[in-house]
Amino acid sequence: MTLEIYRLNNKVAEIENNKVVSFNEAAPILIKQGRFEDWVGIRKPDLNRPNVRSLRRMMGLSTSKLDDVFSEINYQSLSDCFWVKEKGVSETWESIQFQEKDGRFYQHALAGKMLFDDPSGYSNRKSPEHTNIGSFEKGWKNVGLNAWQLWKAGDKSAVWSEVFYSNLANKIFPSIAAKYWECDGYSVCDNFIDRCSGDSLEPIFSLIDEHNDPLALLAVLPKKLHEDYRRMLFLDALMFNWDRHEFNFGITTDIDGNLKGLTPLFDFNLSLFNGASPGVKRFEDTTIQMYKAVKGEKYTVTQDMIESAYTNTKTNFEAVASLDEVMDFIMQSYGLIYGE
Repeated sequence: MTLEIYRLNNKVAEIENNKVVSFNEAAPILIKQGRFEDWVGIRKPDLNRPNVRSLRRMMGLSTSKLDDVFSEINYQSLSDCFWVKEKGVSETWESIQFQEKDGRFYQHALAGKMLFDDPSGYSNRKSPEHTNIGSFEKGWKNVGLNAWQLWKAGDKSAVWSEVFYSNLANKIFPSIAAKYWECDGYSVCDNFIDRCSGDSLEPIFSLIDEHNDPLALLAVLPKKLHEDYRRMLFLDALMFNWDRHEFNFGITTDIDGNLKGLTPLFDFNLSLFNGASPGVKRFEDTTIQMYKAVKGEKYTVTQDMIESAYTNTKTNFEAVASLDEVMDFIMQSYGLIYGE
């Protein structure tokens, strides 16, 4: 079988028997490296999530083999504008788009709310949940034409920490992070990838297999991204984001495959007080060590920034830590980072 990979309506690669036989510069980075199976693999959801398994059962799909629906959804993902079709089949970018008007897939993936629904309601299986990766229960909510929000489940510490991280990150470095807010006990953010213009998120895994050596990553990362990368490591050290890995940050490329920049930072629910208790005394852990390995200029963090971010972290539940506890945690981290 011969498959063709498209970016919007532009053919960018051809695959025969799972092998890359041709590509152009607009193709995904992994495809340009000849890694078709790796590229497919990073588009698969985590079967350790119970709601993923139950949703697939409702749809009559396997709970052990995830390839059975990819041809139906054209290998789509909401994080990029790539898609796949069999050679000779007449399809377009406009004809294969996800549509989820009643929200049943989203509700089930997020909270298992449709567990006992009529299985016939899942006959149309074009859902972004088939490529919604990660270990936390989550769901893509359709909020308009080509507009989606990612809703993510977690306990109060996870949700509050994610929203606060987003607020403080953008106080320190304006517009560096995706904007998160809390709704109905979930953390929510808009899809920040403009798929309709041809933009795509390429995970750092496409450049380096493991994100554990910042110097090795700097060696392969374009120089114009070095400062943004240092800022990300600084924020992770400051707010103890201990779950940064090669799939939850990346670069954005345009329709021609040109580098636009580091993606807005995202995925902060395993940080702050979802990894440490209020009042805990930090030490020079891995997040601090990684930043120190590549640090350059000294960044400024003020108490006013922290107070403003705290005030803007509005949730339907009580904050998981007081302002004084948050202030102490952040400033203690700042001292460790710069040896003060």
